Amino acid sequence: MTGSVRAQDFQIGGDEQTETSVPLEFRPSLGLFVLGYVNGRRPYRFSISLVTHTSLTPAVVMDAGLATRDRGVTRDGDTNGFEQNRQLTDATLRLGDRQISLNGGYVFPDDDIAAHTPVRNYGGILGVEIFREGMVSVDLSHDRLVLSPHTDIVPAPNAIELSLAQNATGAELDRLPAVTLSLGGQSSRFRMAFFTNSVSFQQDSRLGQDLLDKSPHRITFRDWTPNGIVRSQSGTAVSLRIGDQQARGSVGISRYLDTPPIPIKTSPRRLLSARESSADGVVGLRVLGAFDINIDNSAGKMWLTPRDKKPLFCSSVSQGNLHGTTGFTPWIYKGQGMVREVAEGSPAEAAGIEPGDQIISIDDADVPAYYDHLDATCLAPALVKVVFHNASGDHSVVLTPAVP
Repeated sequence: MTGSVRAQDFQIGGDEQTETSVPLEFRPSLGLFVLGYVNGRRPYRFSISLVTHTSLTPAVVMDAGLATRDRGVTRDGDTNGFEQNRQLTDATLRLGDRQISLNGGYVFPDDDIAAHTPVRNYGGILGVEIFREGMVSVDLSHDRLVLSPHTDIVPAPNAIELSLAQNATGAELDRLPAVTLSLGGQSSRFRMAFFTNSVSFQQDSRLGQDLLDKSPHRITFRDWTPNGIVRSQSGTAVSLRIGDQQARGSVGISRYLDTPPIPIKTSPRRLLSARESSADGVVGLRVLGAFDINIDNSAGKMWLTPRDKKPLFCSSVSQGNLHGTTGFTPWIYKGQGMVREVAEGSPAEAAGIEPGDQIISIDDADVPAYYDHLDATCLAPALVKVVFHNASGDHSVVLTPAVP
């Protein structure tokens, strides 16, 4: 038995004919979130994505007492990875006044880094399924996500219309939409992600490698994964064109230098294939955040309307990497603070901090509190006190951020 999701497994909205509007919570360092109740429990915070399918964390499954079925582990020919096939069978999500059946949605494996995000009551990712019916608006001017049964949108005069190209292979729900953008004078297709900031390229993307080679400011990171350390690189690119319009300024770009290790028996469904040829990578909120977004997946179209509101991102931190001033990214993994990545040549590396080290505290608080403060104030602290643990014991250091 395969683990493919059939279209009829995943129902959203049912016969609802009303428009639903729910608040969007924007966190500059972590992306867009909505609050939703699962089987009447909490609310949980969910990130939203057009890169992957809807997936809930094991913590939510346990907390809400959700029923699942084990569909085994199969090779996913579309992503060249191994697909996690533990799926929900009796779960309902409530967004505002809309009830959404989650049956057929995935459950993240506990060892998937994406199942552990440093926000309170993190529930998982609401994926491409919520964009399947009617019209979906990511209204950043008014901080709301709108689900509408209507498709008779009248775009604004200055809206950019883009076609949503789809993958030609795989099951129906594997046909993830993509948009065509031009970077450095070269056009390519990108998936759309609301939980990443930069334009992130596939590890083997020639365009990504070419743009990073030309970037005047490159930073190499060592990233921790549950299965080993991989290197990534970030920089900036100029000359971004969306449709027939030239975007202002530069945009952060990044890609893995190494192929992330994939364990055979516990590998999750990949968020983005390491070898998927139909897209060069994902475009994140550094680009998408400048627009209000209307998506009509059934018509294969998306409209980007430039926003008059101030930019989403903090001006006090370096573009493309919020933690570049100290050189390390704290994270949460299985309830414990840890170091997710360290920049080469950074204050964090000089202080002996390594990817995978356990974080005991940051500025005398836990990792989610660090992000709460950063996102609320948009200010990188002048000094960062980090207490961490590794094989040689406990250590306490004070990082003086480098000038970006």
